[in-house]
Amino acid sequence: MGKKQNIVIGCCFFAVALLLAVYGAGFSWRAVIVTGGAFFLAGVGHEFWKSAHAPQPFARFQFRIGMNIGEALHDAGLYNDALSEAAGLISKDMPGRGWIVFTWLEPELFYVNTTNHYSSTLEINIDLPAYGDRVSKRTFELSDQIEMRTTTEGYELALLTREQLYSLHGSTRGKGLVMFMLPYKFFWALQRGYESHDKAREILTAAGFTYQSDAEVMSAWDYRNKYGSLRWWDV
Repeated sequence: MGKKQNIVIGCCFFAVALLLAVYGAGFSWRAVIVTGGAFFLAGVGHEFWKSAHAPQPFARFQFRIGMNIGEALHDAGLYNDALSEAAGLISKDMPGRGWIVFTWLEPELFYVNTTNHYSSTLEINIDLPAYGDRVSKRTFELSDQIEMRTTTEGYELALLTREQLYSLHGSTRGKGLVMFMLPYKFFWALQRGYESHDKAREILTAAGFTYQSDAEVMSAWDYRNKYGSLRWWDV
């Protein structure tokens, strides 16, 4: 049945309903029109109410963190005179080659592409290859480590040295060299539609990032600080 036929049939039923209300039930035309208008407006209001309280569609994003390993190793006091050579080798041999890529799939579900695992709270641990004097001399000795961890305000990406890991008992929160701080409110700002980028920019600027425009990839936004870059796309 075509669209026009449906409209004609609908109008016919509506007309019959009006005639029954006036001539069958004895209502006046005024009463029928006012009552019908009231029901119509109530129906429209109900649809708006349902729309306001309906679950909003979740926007998925993929993020890429580029780490300036050399700067982080320097500030952590590692490798000293051999820093330049060690930084290049570590970036080349570590998982992701100095990049961390993850995808925000659901409100409490991330897929970490770099390490191929799912996480509800974006927890990541990456052991750094060791060179020179920091090569393990004992079996199963701990490595220097990149850690993404939760805090009360957001996610921290930190560099923890082997010595720090040995001295810690339990949580590493508050320890190590913090390279990036990604507030939780930054992630939720991305779900705000057309105004999401302005809000995200405001939050990341407060967290120490500087915005870098990208004329070639208009759907990507690039932010940088001393230890690298943060970029994301909608997927």
